[in-house]
Amino acid sequence: MHSPDRTARTVICDQALRLFAADGADNVSLRQVAAAAQVSPSLVVHHFGGKAGLHEAVNERSLAVFGRFAESAAGAGEDFLPRRLAAFLDGDAPVLAHLCRLLLSDEPAGRQIFRRWHALKLAWLDSLPGAARAGEDRSLCAAWLTVNELGVLLQRHQLRGLLGGDPLGPEEAARWAGVGTGVYRDGLGGR
Repeated sequence: MHSPDRTARTVICDQALRLFAADGADNVSLRQVAAAAQVSPSLVVHHFGGKAGLHEAVNERSLAVFGRFAESAAGAGEDFLPRRLAAFLDGDAPVLAHLCRLLLSDEPAGRQIFRRWHALKLAWLDSLPGAARAGEDRSLCAAWLTVNELGVLLQRHQLRGLLGGDPLGPEEAARWAGVGTGVYRDGLGGR
């Protein structure tokens, strides 16, 4: 049974997040969530009204966590957000996995995360000196940066195997950011 300091609603939401992150919400039944939370399916329905309500609550939780991250990243001058997000979550793998699933979906929550990331990149571009932030393609540039950064986040496991280290770990993230900075500054041909 769950610990007395955590409400049944919280335990249910935590277990749903873990299961949705691992298998996708469409592939997880309300009964599976109830079993993982060690409660009856009727208690899940009581708290969330059904699977749709539970799905919405899990998405809202992930959005709230991402919102706190975005607030902490705004104005921080950070140009490589995936590493900052991994550090912010500090091992909360289900939230990170759920955010990735949302980003790959066409759900409103996924669109919100993508747009917020894009806004962070726009703000970062605005913090750069002079001509680096000028131009009519500023939004396109921020979108390009967004897609590249999210690619690292979404392909983290593939990159880990390819690079021999976690691309969001301190050493590999520094290498990744260094290569990216060089490409942004010098192009693919270098100087």
